[in-house]
Amino acid sequence: MLTWLKMLPMELDSITEYLNPGTPIDYKDKIIGTASNDLKKLYTLWRLKEKEAEQNKIDIKFGKSQEERTESIIFLRKNMEIFESLRGLFWIAVKDEFDLWKVEASVGIRSGFTVVTTDRYPEENIMDILFGRY
Repeated sequence: MLTWLKMLPMELDSITEYLNPGTPIDYKDKIIGTASNDLKKLYTLWRLKEKEAEQNKIDIKFGKSQEERTESIIFLRKNMEIFESLRGLFWIAVKDEFDLWKVEASVGIRSGFTVVTTDRYPEENIMDILFGRY
């Protein structure tokens, strides 16, 4: 039986089209560079697994039988763990590729696979940010 870890390189190699991050570059963003193809594949796989997890939620809600719902719950648990792991791997890989470990700012990915940093808001203004008073 192939485990997820053994399947990971094959899944990444099978990706030929990338899911483009939809967030546009903001005027506050500092452009760092463009993600490599390896990062694009990792991002795409992360988002595809997240989509599968969301589909599992729908299958649980609308499953025809208890057996179908139980199977969907098992797949949801697995897919949630996988997509959360891939998300973590992606951000580690971004920080490694662009040597962003010392950066205090928030690291982001924008449309066109542009890697950016954005200054974090001061903690004392968090309530203003949450309630749109900034």
